Amino acid sequence: MSGGGGIVRGKKGEFLFAFGAGYGSRSNNKAELRAVHDKLLLGLNRGFSNIVIESDSKLVVDSLLGRSTLHWQRRPWASRISDLMRRGRVTIQLIHREGNGPVDGLARLASDS
Repeated sequence: MSGGGGIVRGKKGEFLFAFGAGYGSRSNNKAELRAVHDKLLLGLNRGFSNIVIESDSKLVVDSLLGRSTLHWQRRPWASRISDLMRRGRVTIQLIHREGNGPVDGLARLASDS
């Protein structure tokens, strides 16, 4: 069982909201893609147009930036993310795993439920 999560902050770094979701998938890359998708969708649906997505998965970040390709089973999620990215000004960047602890905690909680 895997899960994903996100913490959304405002322009000044202030906390706005957080989420965690259980995805049921056994693949950490698929869960990471789904979490990126969910973060982006939540942000866009709440009216944000300038969005920075941070992920601790180099594979996912590189694939979304066009620097590598994903396994064919993961490509539909990458395609959905690309479609969402066209709806706003979106930056995707790699974050060190150590800086992603709170989000990993949300993902663990969600995958356990």
